[in-house]
Amino acid sequence: MQDRYAGDIGDFGKFALLKALSTAGFKIGVNWYRTCPQNFEKQNDGKYHIPQKNFSCDQKLAETLSAISHLPAAQRTVHKLQSAGMVDAVWFSEQVPFKEERLAWHRRAVSALSICNLVFLDPDNGLLVKSVGKGSAKSVKYVCPEEITDYIVQGISVVFYNHRQRKAENIYFDGIMGKLYAESELRNCSFSKITFPKCSVRDYILLAARPGHQQMIDTALNNLLSGPFGQQGLCR
Repeated sequence: MQDRYAGDIGDFGKFALLKALSTAGFKIGVNWYRTCPQNFEKQNDGKYHIPQKNFSCDQKLAETLSAISHLPAAQRTVHKLQSAGMVDAVWFSEQVPFKEERLAWHRRAVSALSICNLVFLDPDNGLLVKSVGKGSAKSVKYVCPEEITDYIVQGISVVFYNHRQRKAENIYFDGIMGKLYAESELRNCSFSKITFPKCSVRDYILLAARPGHQQMIDTALNNLLSGPFGQQGLCR
């Protein structure tokens, strides 16, 4: 996540999902996986504001996010999202460091969010891919499978963002499952997904750490899909 994205249409679906999970009974934790944009391409990212026609999905949420997305660049930050009161959550907003500092950063995040029973991870790109080494500059844009595992083994369910790859949908999702289930501690986790297709296809992968958590996840996703977000085609 980068500050310049704050309040865009991606956040509309993201916070709708977090609200649904909170309503289903989860205590939410969020690690933004914050990165700095100066060395990355696509400087126009974050320009997609919430269309007025979709405000009716959640009027208050849309108005709050839209106000943030139209702030001057220096004021458009994840801290604005945290303080806006859109969802009750525990936040971890330290910037993702490079290489040897990452493990200590991750441990601080796990400690800060350990009071939650579901943690949302928001890397720029999603689950680490083969073409990116763990110590490379681009690795800050990804979540590592072992970082997910460290929450699951504590009984904390995990949701993470994943940017859609240019593959057939079944091959794409099978690939994600394969990477996750390569971690022995994740093989017994139930796997769910929800897609928000507007402007840029955004997938959210959900892993239930406990059997009771899967029922809560199902309730949250069903409520989103059967409600205005699903009816207006903002999620599937």
